[in-house]
Amino acid sequence: MFLDKEEEGVPPVPCAMNQGEAISVLIRAHELTNEPDYLQTAMAAALAYQYEYGHKGIQKQWKQTGINWFQEAGQFILNGHNYALWGLWELYNYTHEEAVQKLFLKGIHSLEQSLPLFDGEYWSLYRLDSPPYMASIMYHNLHIVQLQHLAEVTQSSVLNHYSQLFTSYASRPINRMKSLLFLFKSKFL
Repeated sequence: MFLDKEEEGVPPVPCAMNQGEAISVLIRAHELTNEPDYLQTAMAAALAYQYEYGHKGIQKQWKQTGINWFQEAGQFILNGHNYALWGLWELYNYTHEEAVQKLFLKGIHSLEQSLPLFDGEYWSLYRLDSPPYMASIMYHNLHIVQLQHLAEVTQSSVLNHYSQLFTSYASRPINRMKSLLFLFKSKFL
């Protein structure tokens, strides 16, 4: 499993984002070298998506909703879940393994169910954990790009709707200012 080390002296923790990114890199390494170990490692990395968050897995159910989520460092973070999905999508496209497709579709279903919770009514939320945390401008724009891509590959009207909604939020200067004030208050006050 590919782990995240947030700060010095803190033990590494499972991270779905790292898992997805590593799968993408391993696929590219296999494409370049045709070395079977790269593809085998990518497939092994996908196994973590099946298990509960912890020693073996990266998936956790959010108690308030019952929605399963691919955790980034033990949290319900939107961009981390999306990067995890990208890795699965690339692995499925490369291998056409039905088990990988099922994991991807399960993650997409979770994303579709969860997006209303990430809608801060004028900006996207970075994470849902308590307290919910507003996305920075960079992460808000990343959410838009990730949702656009995932909407394209899945033809999901829900993902497309939220991509457009978040884009409309970003086009309003007052919303950008409100998000900056929220972040300032949460970090410095």
